[in-house]
This record gives sequence, structure tokens and C-alpha cells, in this order.
Amino acid sequence: MICSKEVKTRIFYSLFSIFFAILFVVSTSNMVIAEQFNIEVQIPETYKTVTPGTEIWFTTNVINLGNTNRIDVVLNSEIVNETGTVKVSKTKTVAMETTASFVNSITLPEDLPRGNYYVVVSITFPDRTVESREQFTIQSVDNKLFRIIGISLGVLIFILIIFFIIKSNKPNIEKMKLHMKIKEIIKKRFKK
Repeated sequence: MICSKEVKTRIFYSLFSIFFAILFVVSTSNMVIAEQFNIEVQIPETYKTVTPGTEIWFTTNVINLGNTNRIDVVLNSEIVNETGTVKVSKTKTVAMETTASFVNSITLPEDLPRGNYYVVVSITFPDRTVESREQFTIQSVDNKLFRIIGISLGVLIFILIIFFIIKSNKPNIEKMKLHMKIKEIIKKRFKK
């Protein structure tokens, strides 16, 4: 079968157009996917106020509005201070279809100063990042416990000191008791 040059040219341009259409759809699919994701982070009330060195637990809810197939998503979780400085980060790859909920935790460094911080969870795509954040507070370690322990130790030390004083003076106390008995005996004899 012999094709004319014109037919070959039309076939070539048609294939060329289809190739670029497919290339355009594939290259822009990440943008479409990014716009179809919704992400939300939630911190339970018991973790809204924490101390340095403890774990903070949070739930991440991800909704995939545009894809019904199972895909892998990279979740980046960060602890960020009020100025936007990242203090701790953790990355996790998760598989999901339309909706997913993930429970996660991050251990806070011991040296974090008091203040307001954010848990920021994000999904990054080549052209943009979808993120959600929620605030929590870091407070200093409770001084009430240290006061109770200090007072208890003080009382214990006081009792031990009294015990050792009494124990070390036991011979003197025995002498005093003997001396008092002798006085009583002498008083009784002279009264008669």
C-alpha cells in the first residue's frame, strides 16, 4: 500500500499533536493533583500544653478529591516556632486512596524554650505544597513537684539530724537519768 506524501504528513502531525497533548496532560497532572488534596492537622486537648522533652501527638486527615486509585503520599511533619524556624521534622510515606487519617507523634527537644509553637504537616508536589498547622504551647516543667520533693527531703534530713544527735548523746542521757535517780533517792532518805 502506497501512501501519498500528504497522507504521511497528516499522520505525522496527528501523532505529533497527540504526543504533545499527552505530554501536557502528564506534566500538568501534578498541579491538578495538588489542588485536589485537602489536609488537616488536629492536636488533642491533652497535648495543647506540653513540656520540653515530651511527645506531642496529633492526627493528620488527608482527603484526595481527584484520584480514586491508591497512591503514595509523603507527609512532612514539623515543629515550628512563631518566627517560622523549624525545630524538629519528621517525614513519613503513607499509602492512601480517597481519605486517610494518620496518628503521628514527635518528641520535643529538651532545650525548647517556653512559648507558642505549631505542628505543621504538609504534602509537597513539584509545583507547590499543601499544608495545615495547629498551635500548641510549651510550658516550663512544673515547679510545684520540685517544691514538694524539696520540702520532703528537708524534713527527712531534719529527722535524721535529730536522730543522730540523740544517738550520739545517749551516754550523756543515761548519765542524766542515773543522776536524776540518785537525786530522788537522796531526797527520799533525807525526808525521813
